[in-house]
Amino acid sequence: PSPSTQPVQTSEPNQPASQPNQPVAQPGDATAPTSVTTPLAHKPVEQLPEEKAPRKPAAADSAVAIQPTEPASEPAKVSGEQSFFDTRLNFTLTNENVFAKPGETIPSVPGWRFGVPNSLGTLFFDNYDTRFSGYETLSHAVLYKSVEKGPWNVEGALNIRINDLGQNTIRLSDAGSYLRVAYSLNEIYPLSDERHELSVTAFPTSSDRFRLGYSYRLSWGGSDEYRRSNKAVPGIKIQYDRDKFYLFAGAKSAVVLNPKTAEEEAVLGFLGGGGVDVTEMVRVEANGGYFDRGNNELQDVIAEKVRLFGASLQVAIHKDEPIGSSIDYKLYRNDPERVGRLFRRAKYPGGLSWLVKAEITRLGQTLKDPEVSGGTTIQTGTAADINARVKYDRTRFRLDVSYRDLGFILHSTPSLPTFSEFPKEYTKAPNFFAAVGVDHNFIGTGLTIGGIVGIDKPATLETPTGGIPGDTVGGNNRSVAVIRNEGDITVLPQGEDAVVLFAAKGTARIDFAEYFAALVDVYFALDQNQTRLVRETENDLFRREFGEDRQLGFNLTLQAKF
Repeated sequence: PSPSTQPVQTSEPNQPASQPNQPVAQPGDATAPTSVTTPLAHKPVEQLPEEKAPRKPAAADSAVAIQPTEPASEPAKVSGEQSFFDTRLNFTLTNENVFAKPGETIPSVPGWRFGVPNSLGTLFFDNYDTRFSGYETLSHAVLYKSVEKGPWNVEGALNIRINDLGQNTIRLSDAGSYLRVAYSLNEIYPLSDERHELSVTAFPTSSDRFRLGYSYRLSWGGSDEYRRSNKAVPGIKIQYDRDKFYLFAGAKSAVVLNPKTAEEEAVLGFLGGGGVDVTEMVRVEANGGYFDRGNNELQDVIAEKVRLFGASLQVAIHKDEPIGSSIDYKLYRNDPERVGRLFRRAKYPGGLSWLVKAEITRLGQTLKDPEVSGGTTIQTGTAADINARVKYDRTRFRLDVSYRDLGFILHSTPSLPTFSEFPKEYTKAPNFFAAVGVDHNFIGTGLTIGGIVGIDKPATLETPTGGIPGDTVGGNNRSVAVIRNEGDITVLPQGEDAVVLFAAKGTARIDFAEYFAALVDVYFALDQNQTRLVRETENDLFRREFGEDRQLGFNLTLQAKF
């Protein structure tokens, strides 16, 4: 639906690395799934030939006794480069809504301009499996080194993301720097050529790529669980890999302020999971975790811990279409042998291939009980989705269906009012959306044309009297808040209800050179939940009214990825 954000070859925290010959989705394809393929199976670590023992000298060679020498040390295979990597350049002519005037929508629409589209330029079904919109200009400075010696494979990368580029400012952030030590157990258990490996991966700064869940939209257990910490959230993972299954366990830590003592204290999180290929067509994966998030901030329960726990399960069925996962789960490896495969265009081998994945996540969290002074209760959250991908010759189809309730959407905040379970007089409604898309690649032209349509029923929170917590404009009557995502909350005019959103997008992409493409997006949405603040005079109080509900937007992008 918009420029893809996955031009790197990486390895998943929860799964082994990609095979060299697996096809990689064409960056920015209109309806390509935003994931990178990684099968469970790995090749065994390449063994270097053993050194021959030195020749023993004959007695006549010397009258002096010669002590036997140790065999020469096995040479190590060193690879990896230090350079900028996964660079994305996007020059976009955009107008998120030609119908809207400045101030009629949130965020406001400035009009036709060159630059990155704001959040209105990314529809609810776009970039389902990544954190980025695809229109950013950014790069990664990756200092990577890998050493293979005998059964050992040791690697590390300092990964600095350079984004939010301004004329006078540049924002730097850690994008998953890591150290990984892997040991091939094939020498200990030389039963077959099957992969048999034990590895330890350490994240010295940010362990956000080490997450739970599978679709990025439904993921949890990342750094957001410790948003009260103003320091790094490092972590470590231990993983055991075989050809048809894997197991992992890990931990994270953060330093948060204890509101009771006003002192900093360390808190821990624990993660674990695994997956197995039941048959060649069926894979089952599960993971879960427990996170101590520090003390509650509400005064009557300030001595109580906020504990988050839960589990995720995914079942995938596929035929000739490999299973993938989000690019934002993966480790960056700036290795020349891997970089050469990063930007291959989508492969169309012909025939029929398909993939269907279903995921469900159930969370629990200990928060203040609004009905009992000084008491706590467990707030639950649920999320689930179904994703289908079908390829027939040069035509691809996609289907995404997603469900998230308010307990899941707001679990990192946590909740609303924060640190408290929803009062029983509040009425909650979950988020549900469905989208279906198709695209076709015209052979020999580099042109791909597609489209996608979807409906979105937003999650809502209704209060019978008084305003939504945190709302400074609401009155004393019934009020409804539309909660699209964490931090994206729209309060409707009093007495109004939320309605279903409809959206459609048409896309065209032409790859006119290696690494370079031009893209056109035309999208329309009918969102009658848009509001704005108005007042008659400067002495009057603000009130809410509905803004422009029709949206017709355009993005014309010249793109390079290398």
